[in-house]
Amino acid sequence: MGNVIEDPRLSEPFTVYINAAGNPVQRQIREMAAPEAMLALHWAFDETTRLMAVLGGKLDHINALKDGLNDDELADLFNDEQFETLFADMEAANADVEASEKRLDRINGIIRGAMPARYKNGPLRDHMPKWWPYGRAA
Repeated sequence: MGNVIEDPRLSEPFTVYINAAGNPVQRQIREMAAPEAMLALHWAFDETTRLMAVLGGKLDHINALKDGLNDDELADLFNDEQFETLFADMEAANADVEASEKRLDRINGIIRGAMPARYKNGPLRDHMPKWWPYGRAA
């Protein structure tokens, strides 16, 4: 019998849902049953969407502040401490979006990478329970 090659990505924890106390419940992919893996994929998508909306709000706020200003007023605005704080918040929100997109790409890649070729042409929700190889014992 040959050596089993273990994919280290299967040990990465992903959020499956938020519990009643407001804390994320995370599991490793190898521990997730098919419905949990689908929940984790949806949670990652929803979190990315939420963070993009937060970033969009911050960008809208910055644009509203600078709209209609002449060059001198813009220079004053860009040197304003409150604007610098707002801009730093926007940069932090952008970093959150980028990190969330990477998590979404990772979990999507792991799930789709494990998918047998015969199931690649259908809805994930319909086919995943048929082939998902991981999960915890009930």
